[in-house]
Amino acid sequence: MFGSALKLTGVDEFLQCLYEYTKMPSYSVDFAGKVYKISEDRGQCLTFMKITGGSLKVREILKSDKNVNSEKVNQIRIYSGEKFNTVDEADAGTVCAVTGITFAQCGDGLGTQKNADMSVLEPVLTYGLRLLDGVDAHTALEKKCVFSKVKTLS
Repeated sequence: MFGSALKLTGVDEFLQCLYEYTKMPSYSVDFAGKVYKISEDRGQCLTFMKITGGSLKVREILKSDKNVNSEKVNQIRIYSGEKFNTVDEADAGTVCAVTGITFAQCGDGLGTQKNADMSVLEPVLTYGLRLLDGVDAHTALEKKCVFSKVKTLS
């Protein structure tokens, strides 16, 4: 897009384009969420998801797709970098992390959201560092030349 606000050329087209690309998606009223990441914080499992319908509340019970497991949401966190704020409810469109849910996996759909069709990618390369004989680990962190070059493909 280009134009000139000074000469009022292209302004209407720019605003129309902005309107088209910033429309809010329509969400259902029933709870739905898509799990995209699993991590851990001080021994607590963090299930990261985007709420794609309805809302999610603290102490709400979520079930797996097979209805075998059901667990209660203990906390809802809204992250900004490393820091987070806790909230009592997350509405549709919110990206959040929840504690208390351990059965979920990446790609899982919760509530009325369907599971992902594609399988989740897994790493194909694992690696490790082997220190040369007689090298202390603390010394190795300060110097780059004390590592032997070993790569292991799995």
